[in-house]
Amino acid sequence: MRVLLSTYGSRGDVEPIVALAVQLQALGAEVRMCAPPDEEFSQLLTRVGVPLVPFDRPWRSWERPPTAEERQQRVADFIAAQYETVAETAEGCDVIVATAMSQFVGSSVAERLGIPYRYVVFCPDVLDGLDGQGFDELFGEPINAHRASIGLPPVGDVGEFMFTALPLLAADPTLGPWRGPEGFDVMQTGAWILPDERPLPAELQTFLDAGEQPVYVGFGSMRTVDEDSARAAIEAIRAQDRRVLVGRGWAVWLRSTTGTIASSSGRSTSRNCSTGWLPSCITVARARRPRQLAPARRRWSCPKGAIRSTGRVG
Repeated sequence: MRVLLSTYGSRGDVEPIVALAVQLQALGAEVRMCAPPDEEFSQLLTRVGVPLVPFDRPWRSWERPPTAEERQQRVADFIAAQYETVAETAEGCDVIVATAMSQFVGSSVAERLGIPYRYVVFCPDVLDGLDGQGFDELFGEPINAHRASIGLPPVGDVGEFMFTALPLLAADPTLGPWRGPEGFDVMQTGAWILPDERPLPAELQTFLDAGEQPVYVGFGSMRTVDEDSARAAIEAIRAQDRRVLVGRGWAVWLRSTTGTIASSSGRSTSRNCSTGWLPSCITVARARRPRQLAPARRRWSCPKGAIRSTGRVG
């Protein structure tokens, strides 16, 4: 079996589907993978032996989320950045599995080739609001304009076009249970995790060995995370007399300011870890005088319709 996996997004959109690719290869499938050409993604795929067919435009090149007025043009740009690559790579494949912004092209490629198509999400909130018509208004125009240009008929239900009638939900059923609209089917598979047995950087290992297990806060590929969010997370953990490990990810401003944030109260020290196992990290020593925090309210999903207001684009 020949499988095309296509993803266009950040690390959280790439690594889980790489985990799927590794498992498919272990089962004897031939896997091709379309993904952004950002250096960390190409290194990841090379390390696990999955062939990469890169898109022309790196994911990091999308500098900021679009405004409401720019949203439809951003969808058109996402389509233009991916379609030809996915269409060419899918030739001879038996199935297409897509995620992230490949939702705008995967189904059309599969339809033209007459092969099965599956879409996967890694968080149930992405599917929240599928019982509404917001997707038609948000994305219908650029999707149908592109479909017309390649000789395909317009779609009436844009949500089903992007996510299919039975999307895969690759999330832990305890941490991310499906509680979406009744009558909408989802196949929850559990989380797709890529094993990583490489040794930790020496500085990070020294920190871990020096005391009790820290609380980890990761900002991943969230370039727009603000300084107040980082400070609030660090201070909340320090208030519980716990050590902290912060993965700054793509938040560039954290490289120069987190040391100030971490030591702002004068009760702890901070230092940078070397890159490697984590994209980058900052360690914060245990606080000496804990404060009491109000109990956090448990919340599993966004309010219904929130997906429509954000657009899930960019």
